[in-house]
Amino acid sequence: MKKYLLIIPIVLTVIIICLYLPKKKIYLTEKYYANNTFIETTDLSNLDNDTYILFTYNNYCTLPIPCEYIFEEFMKKYNISLVSIPFKDFKNTKYYKKVKYAPTIIIINNGKVISYLDANSDKDLDKYQDIEEFVSWISKYIYLEENKWYNNLSWGSDYMLLKKSLQEQPLNYWEEQSVILGIFPKEDLSFTDGIYERVAKIKGIDIIYTKPIEITKPGVIKFTFDKETYEMEINIIKFSLPDTYINKAMKFKEEEINNIKNTDKALLTTMKYKKDSQKEYQLQLKILTKMIPNLIGIIDESAEKLLPLKWVEMTTKSNIVESPNSLYTIHAVYENNEVWLHTHGLNRCGLTELEILDSNKENYNNHYNLISSYANYLICNKETNPRNKSAYIGVLINREPILATCISWTEALKYYKKIKLGNKEDRKESHNTYSSVIFVYKNEKDEKHKKISKINIYDSLLGNNPIFFISNKETKRMRLAAQERFNFVIENYKNKKTKVLLKIGLPVEKKYGSFEHIWFELLEIENDKIKGELTQEPYNVKDIKEGYIGWYKIGDITDWIIIINDQSITPNNVYLLM
Repeated sequence: MKKYLLIIPIVLTVIIICLYLPKKKIYLTEKYYANNTFIETTDLSNLDNDTYILFTYNNYCTLPIPCEYIFEEFMKKYNISLVSIPFKDFKNTKYYKKVKYAPTIIIINNGKVISYLDANSDKDLDKYQDIEEFVSWISKYIYLEENKWYNNLSWGSDYMLLKKSLQEQPLNYWEEQSVILGIFPKEDLSFTDGIYERVAKIKGIDIIYTKPIEITKPGVIKFTFDKETYEMEINIIKFSLPDTYINKAMKFKEEEINNIKNTDKALLTTMKYKKDSQKEYQLQLKILTKMIPNLIGIIDESAEKLLPLKWVEMTTKSNIVESPNSLYTIHAVYENNEVWLHTHGLNRCGLTELEILDSNKENYNNHYNLISSYANYLICNKETNPRNKSAYIGVLINREPILATCISWTEALKYYKKIKLGNKEDRKESHNTYSSVIFVYKNEKDEKHKKISKINIYDSLLGNNPIFFISNKETKRMRLAAQERFNFVIENYKNKKTKVLLKIGLPVEKKYGSFEHIWFELLEIENDKIKGELTQEPYNVKDIKEGYIGWYKIGDITDWIIIINDQSITPNNVYLLM
């Protein structure tokens, strides 16, 4: 039976793109993930079938911080053992033909050198003196945790069977950091001239170090921004874009798509997010647009989506970061009536990806809103480990609270033994790293005793008017964006074919919070005031009902929707009117 991917038009949701990306990382042989010691030896010939990290050393070190201190700190932190050999014995090995100086670290896979630190070059000096620089280098080639997936496989003569015990896998590099591609015109590498000088002009960026980019070698730019230090690696790679990747709801111009299809190379950028994912996402896009002035397309590989250039232009020129849901996409895979919802892009924010299992075509839109609200809650609250914790994210139509929680996908499969989508088979190649399945607590008693329930118990209670809460941080951002782009409302609201809805924050009793944000239909604009008609029943605002008409300040508006030609335009996708 075929499985299909639903394209949800509310967000930039896409199908996986096929990329020719840098080589995959490798795992060490299992025994090196135990303990954290130097395994002394004078002969490496018996390790030709192993994958390991080798430390070869002299009896002296002229560096301010002795080399072995950094490597010992690395071993203790990641519980990894290193093979060590005196340099006088190393000279008798086959590896001496390639590595001539010590002290050094060498990554060896089945008798072949994968990479090493050059003790005779200043370019690797920081890796000998800074644990973070050393880890950043070595983690590009090896996984720092053992491959528990393969350890749980039983091998037959010509096939393998999955054991009952499944375990999460280490993050892939596009999950550990944010990977975004900039597509440039075919065979036009002119952007590489002055590439870092253009980045230096971005307000707030101070460049510390750069490494030139070449066609076959990556470039590096290290810089500070907002009191944080970042390192971005850039590579020129091959890529391909299938037709199914394009989300038609995003209204890509035919010329834009044709330009992308007529080229086969892109600039891949990788950046580790550290503090504020929304701000860092905007920063990465700003850097990419400066690097390639003649951009013809941008692919957010970590979130698996093609970005409209007009949206990128709007975002990079704005003083306001974009909404939390710009950082991820929600995919809906379906087979018959069963739907599996899951996110892409949260891992790069240091968060868990989210899933809803065993949804259906009748309820997946409500489940989409739930997973989106929960994801936004995690982003705004920087909740890196939400498992088994309660998140009060909304109210059902019966006014009962929505208390969301989540558990690891490995545990969740024990509750969903008969599902066809998101099962063990679907975890073999992907969706097997840091991903969690959403459940709910029905009440405070269940919350106290950690008694979880499947979210489908709420299917009849989500209805047409549930309330999903928005954080104070996001409310402030939405208000700023709505007001920054309010000129689009002014330009369009008098059009007879246009209907404008305004979300206004009205004060409520303290026990209900500060404001309730509800929708009005715009009737009139007069200077800095607007006249609107209430379109829904408020929950906690006294003395007004649906149909109430009142005057409010433009500053009270926290969001708006322009409905034109059966299309909903918001501050987040107003680029469609540009």
